[in-house]
Amino acid sequence: MAQGTTTNLIAAASLASGATAGHTFNFSVAPADVVSQVAAGGSTVTGASSPFTIAAGPTEGDATASSTAPTASIVNPADAGVVTGPFLVQVRLFNPAGLGGSTVALSFDGGGTYPCALVQNANYTGETNAGIWQAQVSVVTTAAAGCQVNPGGASLKARANALATATSGLVVIAALDPNASPRTQGDGMLLVRDDASQLCVDCHAIKAHSSENTGNKYGAWTTSCRDCHQPHNTTNVYLVSKNVTPPALGGYQASQRVKLLDHHRRLGRLLHPFDRLLHQQRRDRPCQACHSRTRNPSSAAARWRNPSLGAGGNVDAHYTAAAGTQDCTGCHSHAGGFAPGRARAAATAGRATATWPSPWDRRRATTTT
Repeated sequence: MAQGTTTNLIAAASLASGATAGHTFNFSVAPADVVSQVAAGGSTVTGASSPFTIAAGPTEGDATASSTAPTASIVNPADAGVVTGPFLVQVRLFNPAGLGGSTVALSFDGGGTYPCALVQNANYTGETNAGIWQAQVSVVTTAAAGCQVNPGGASLKARANALATATSGLVVIAALDPNASPRTQGDGMLLVRDDASQLCVDCHAIKAHSSENTGNKYGAWTTSCRDCHQPHNTTNVYLVSKNVTPPALGGYQASQRVKLLDHHRRLGRLLHPFDRLLHQQRRDRPCQACHSRTRNPSSAAARWRNPSLGAGGNVDAHYTAAAGTQDCTGCHSHAGGFAPGRARAAATAGRATATWPSPWDRRRATTTT
């Protein structure tokens, strides 16, 4: 930079996919915040502050009841991650009509355009009507095209069969470094693999909570492991994240706080003695945090909803204190994607046994790459 010239420095900030719409904040830079080495004669930095209001993010899936639209889920990389150099993007596609002729495309601008075509990985087989599509994405400083992206941030979104109703949730990449070596160093810590949902399912044969496994009563939707779990920095048991963003099915949803502090408050023990009288208002349990449309199949009464997401909270008698409480996982097992009908025996009526297996239902699967 020549002496006496003025240079504009642009700082890009990527918002988390679960940021609360309508909140306003200021992004500011003061002279004291900038450290630079300058030639004799010095230089000055002018502070700047601008108000920004968070807008609602894009929707995903198809909220139409009994929808048979395909579902796409980005399983690598993880949301809010930092990637370096060329990085791998993997998308899990489920298509009730079969995988023949299916296509998956990737967007880097939150769904504005889909320039990157993914190809199916033949190593992931054995699932009915489901598979993994992937592409190696390059970070370039020239004009980006195809499966290329420029440095800074990116908002990844996948789409199956060019259908607006078959889009994934948003995965925000906080930073992209074009100068890193080819991607062999994992997440930069001790891990030699990408820190994302695909790493989880390469070992854990656990079904995702999705319309694929629970039925399409509420439309076509899906989640991935890291939507609800995080491997570090959580005070919840079973590695449940402290904040979970519900799927943007039919509308953008902000991140929700989740508390699962001990075995007495696990997925099942919703009615701990301390909140037995407040269970209808609890919105920070793993199930209620995301549910906005769950209902009694006969009466359509609101059942175990998050009051801040859908009207009604819980007006049903389904395992309330009066009806006799029971663990959710007694009928909704993680091994089955929390689909109903996978009940475990209880030692006493209305109460879970103290020796039930953990909701992880640990199993092993063959690791493929």
